Amino acid sequence: MANEYTASGYHRGENSSIPIAIVGMSCRFPGDATDPRKLWQMCAVARDAWSPVPKERFNQDAFYHPDANRNGTSNVRGAHFLSKDLSLFDAPFFNMTLAEAAVGFPFARENEYG
Repeated sequence: MANEYTASGYHRGENSSIPIAIVGMSCRFPGDATDPRKLWQMCAVARDAWSPVPKERFNQDAFYHPDANRNGTSNVRGAHFLSKDLSLFDAPFFNMTLAEAAVGFPFARENEYG
């Protein structure tokens, strides 16, 4: 029986795969993974993108305390940070005001990056 596609998209025949085309891809990941190729390279060698908190983000030493239950403090010394300039974030594209983007509105950040 020859390979056959029906109006509903059902495929009959020897090969049950349907060809697809990826026409574009973009990403923003921590560290050096600034494009899909670099992300793959990091994954291929099992490299981590963890780094200490960058000084330009905030004064991490002023907020650090080893007790995670202490209010108003952070008990971590680093995380996975984007290396690109955060001011390049396209807030209107994500339906965010520039003011929300400027302060890093946490709720919107969780919804957009997830």
